[in-house]
Formats: sequence, structure tokens, C-alpha cells
Amino acid sequence: MKSKDEECFCEVARKVFDTDGSIRLCGRDAVSTLIEAAEQIDSTRNFGDKEIGRMNVDTVRELLEEVEKKG
Repeated sequence: MKSKDEECFCEVARKVFDTDGSIRLCGRDAVSTLIEAAEQIDSTRNFGDKEIGRMNVDTVRELLEEVEKKG
């Protein structure tokens, strides 16, 4: 079962990634929010720079896969 932080992360991820896993044209604010949500779940990984909205796509996708497996 997902935690509240994980639910929030998945919700924001749906705004940033489409169903094929491609990045949507969503703007820096959404990406920054996604990075921040990812950091709430795992502070040990580098998900990107939330100040400028540049994410480490592979790392964010890895976390998304992990969280989605929890169901």
C-alpha cells in the first residue's frame, strides 16, 4: 500500500509523464514539484535540481516504477 507521499508523487508524475512514459509539455513548476515529491520519498537519490526544474529522468522513472509496483 502506498503512503501519502507516494500517492502525491504518483499524482504529480501523471502530470509530467504521459502513459507511454514520455515527458509532457508541463512546465518547470510541475517538474520541480515532482522532484520535491520524489525527495520526500527517498532523500538519498539525486532526482534533479528543483530550483531550475531540471530532473534526472531515469532516476525519477525508477522511483515511479518502484512506487507503482506497491499498488
